[in-house]
Amino acid sequence: MGLPRLQLGDNQFFAQGCLLQEMINPLVNLSVQISLFTVKSGCETPVDKHFEHEYWIILEGAATLVYEQTLFQIMKDEAFYFLPHATHKIINHTAADIKILSVYWADGKIRDSVL
Repeated sequence: MGLPRLQLGDNQFFAQGCLLQEMINPLVNLSVQISLFTVKSGCETPVDKHFEHEYWIILEGAATLVYEQTLFQIMKDEAFYFLPHATHKIINHTAADIKILSVYWADGKIRDSVL
């Protein structure tokens, strides 16, 4: 038996210059979702807002994070937590791509009330 590995799903472009890859683990049904996304130089994500809690870990690059309409400069090796329903987006005005690992999960009570 080998080491169980998470696999990256197919590339999905969710906005111009923004690439998303969901992690796939066929062995278990995880209560958290994991994705890897890249925002190319000169591009930005749409405003995001959802009922899940979310962690971001910046793997490469730097950019501007707009969190609840406030601007923050973010860079490699930093990590952030987003509350459910908080608005957030990335604006990449740098010369390099930014790569972010996202881990998100729903509080059962919140999910049940939304669904």
